[in-house]
Amino acid sequence: MPAGPVLIVASTLMVAIVCVFAAVWLLIGERVTGLPFSEIDERLSHEPAPRPLTVEQARQQWVRHIGCRLGCCPRKREIQRTLHAAGIAPPLDVTSTAPTRRGGRHAHPRRRKK
Repeated sequence: MPAGPVLIVASTLMVAIVCVFAAVWLLIGERVTGLPFSEIDERLSHEPAPRPLTVEQARQQWVRHIGCRLGCCPRKREIQRTLHAAGIAPPLDVTSTAPTRRGGRHAHPRRRKK
């Protein structure tokens, strides 16, 4: 048998095998679903920036991270550091805003007994 027909038969057999495996995988295999873009964007937005932020970038991102806590969001710390260095940021938020037994920013006033 010459080399040409052997190659044709071998390649046809390979294509048939690949098609069978692809059909079985599509019928039995699980669908591959990744995270939605919005969730990926949300997760990455709180990571530290790969490069130092400019003042303009920090101002644009400030609105998105206004509700984040400094202890939990490295991006907010970097934004505040950048804005503070430029002289346009409020003081660094280092105190806890949760009410405590002794009081705090949001503690309720004690009622007087009559």
